[in-house]
Amino acid sequence: MSWQVLSHPDIQAFIRKHETADVKTLALKPWPDDHWPKAIILDQIKARQKAAVKMPQWHQDPHIIFPPADIVEQASSTATALYKGSLFSGASCADLTAGCGMDSWAFGQSFKTLHCVERDSNAAQMLEHNFKTLRPHAKIHNASAEEFIKTMPHVDLIYIDPQRRNDQRRGIFKLDDCSPNILDLLPPLKTRTNDILIKTSPMIDIDSTCKILENVQNVYITEHEGQCKEALFHISAQTTTTDPQIHAVRLNHDGTVYDSLSFHKKHTNALNFSYKNPQKYLYEPSAAYQKSGAMQAISDKFPVAKIAPDTHLFTSETHIENFPGRTFEVTGMHTPHKKSLPFKKANLTVRNFPSSVEDLRKKLKLSEGGEDYLFACTLENNDKIIISTRKIL
Repeated sequence: MSWQVLSHPDIQAFIRKHETADVKTLALKPWPDDHWPKAIILDQIKARQKAAVKMPQWHQDPHIIFPPADIVEQASSTATALYKGSLFSGASCADLTAGCGMDSWAFGQSFKTLHCVERDSNAAQMLEHNFKTLRPHAKIHNASAEEFIKTMPHVDLIYIDPQRRNDQRRGIFKLDDCSPNILDLLPPLKTRTNDILIKTSPMIDIDSTCKILENVQNVYITEHEGQCKEALFHISAQTTTTDPQIHAVRLNHDGTVYDSLSFHKKHTNALNFSYKNPQKYLYEPSAAYQKSGAMQAISDKFPVAKIAPDTHLFTSETHIENFPGRTFEVTGMHTPHKKSLPFKKANLTVRNFPSSVEDLRKKLKLSEGGEDYLFACTLENNDKIIISTRKIL
């Protein structure tokens, strides 16, 4: 039985009534109608629970049918989608990997014509159902990206979100592990648009990806709720460059930017770091700043010194109020041995240190939590130490 049954008024009423229920508990209760597909309905309730946090605008619309809960989990959040939608505007846009449609929905606010391409027929039908309400001007195409671009019109922007062929793979995200194969598609795509935006996992290597893609104008590293969410590569078909501008971007829930830093690596790589042992304050750059490789840019913008070349922590004698990340007041420095630490409970972070957090915690017999924050790291002279701190709120 397909997802269309979820549109039945009685089933819709049941889903809304039990929207906050524990799905496992609900599954054990008497079912209102033996003809209702229990698994599909329970999964829709679970999907709506996830969407309430991740897609609040969609969740408010009672007519929306959500894809399976695991797909909702993997979809862009409202924050990251709206940010992407704010980067470009024009007459027409094509999303070649529409999926559940969150990114398409966001681009639809900035473009008069929206082409949503989805190869799975079931997902394409669901997208068409949902976009009758959400984006009535959208055109849904049930086709693969490879098929669609053969006859597609010229558009102002092409967006593509390639997925790993093997979802179980871990580690570095590589474009040649993905479908559709963006490297094969790039030549014809450049004849259909001036601008291409590619979404990838934040696990991807930025430098090598820019070399492979060529003519990358901008790289956007997005952070939401303290986590690095996406790496976006903007390719221009009109301009040639080997030094893209990199943007570390921290987002509010509505997709607006509350903090960002933009830089060119050719400029920042020419800058010299100042290295110092821990002073009164210690700073840990936020996730987007770390992923973007903004260490030299941070040192250039803020009056801070780095702990060591490969230790991505900064320090200063005076407090920097607007530092992009977490700020701590240093309370002491210790050798990485249990006898030198006056703590039985603390939060532990490892930066450029030969032990993992788990192994070091066992060695120090340290329980997790409390008000103390410990940073195990390597100094410029290669000494291994633990810096004890208290977080500044």
